[in-house]
Amino acid sequence: MAMQIKLIVVVVIFVGWWLRHLIFATSQRLDLLDRPNSWYVDATFKLCHQPFSQLLTVNLFIKADDYTKQVPLVFVLMLGKKKLDYRGVFPELLELPPSPAVKQVTLDFECKHEKLK
Repeated sequence: MAMQIKLIVVVVIFVGWWLRHLIFATSQRLDLLDRPNSWYVDATFKLCHQPFSQLLTVNLFIKADDYTKQVPLVFVLMLGKKKLDYRGVFPELLELPPSPAVKQVTLDFECKHEKLK
């Protein structure tokens, strides 16, 4: 059985003159991203090592038989986690699928709370 290699899409996003974020996806997963009305975006800080500060994923719920699974389709390694960084990433994510049908994006977003004195 021959091994079939899928195209991996890598998008490099610059904010200012330095490299900020890397987006990874396969062409097969981008095709899946084309279909749904809703995307689910999650981020984790614990899995990243320097120089990256977070891993952002774009997920879909995919149903097979009686089971529904949340499947990550796009991975974004981000150097920053400020509003400017997200403003650079999200327009690029919307451009990835050939004809995006997304109407809603749900984010699992946690704000950093500072100690109150």
